[in-house]
Amino acid sequence: METILVLTHVDEGGSALTKASLEAVTAGVELAKQHTAKLTIGLLGSASVEAANSAAGAVAATGARLLAVSGEAFAQPRYATDAAGCEALCRAAQASIVLAPGSSRFVRVAAGVAHRLGGFIDTHITSLSSNDSVDATRWFYRQRVEATISRDARPWFLLLDAGTHAAYAGAAGAASVETIAVDLPATRTTVEGLRSPMRGAQTIRPDARLLFVAGAGWTKKQPDGQIRSSPTARSTSARPAN
Repeated sequence: METILVLTHVDEGGSALTKASLEAVTAGVELAKQHTAKLTIGLLGSASVEAANSAAGAVAATGARLLAVSGEAFAQPRYATDAAGCEALCRAAQASIVLAPGSSRFVRVAAGVAHRLGGFIDTHITSLSSNDSVDATRWFYRQRVEATISRDARPWFLLLDAGTHAAYAGAAGAASVETIAVDLPATRTTVEGLRSPMRGAQTIRPDARLLFVAGAGWTKKQPDGQIRSSPTARSTSARPAN
């Protein structure tokens, strides 16, 4: 029998699950019902115990086990601490299939965690189905080729694309959470804050004598019928010589 672990993480507020995480919970509940599998939900964040209440409905409906790693070390995304937390959750759940949202936080660490556990990973999953085996669907080549993937190797990590499942909307409540201890590695980085890029900045200078734009026409046929590659898109203006 499969054991399914849904990895989730908290939002920027730190006390609730992200929408993508709730979508992953829906995918896990549906897959567990189809495959008659054991379901475990794992939470990562500084206040995971409080965030667990948003998944209480799934626990009540399916009898899922609810695990959490909590603490200030998980307040901000960081590879070393997030990978250690996810690894601890996976080992505690003894999961054969791990579902997680394809968020920037988990995309950064999921492959490393799969490697630590001797598992395999597939990304950009759009749907899951189960008959005799678990099948995952994803797109390739800019959504021009759809493939269905099935693996015998375990554990199997699947990162789900956002918007492919409805966000879980079960009744919230007081959930019973098992707190998992994590052996944290030494960290050398400190998150001091977030800085957003400037918006509305003037990047094109109409008064420049020369405007150079690169990047248009990547692998696109040119008027002479040839395909040429371009460098990363950028625009600069040249100043006239003194």
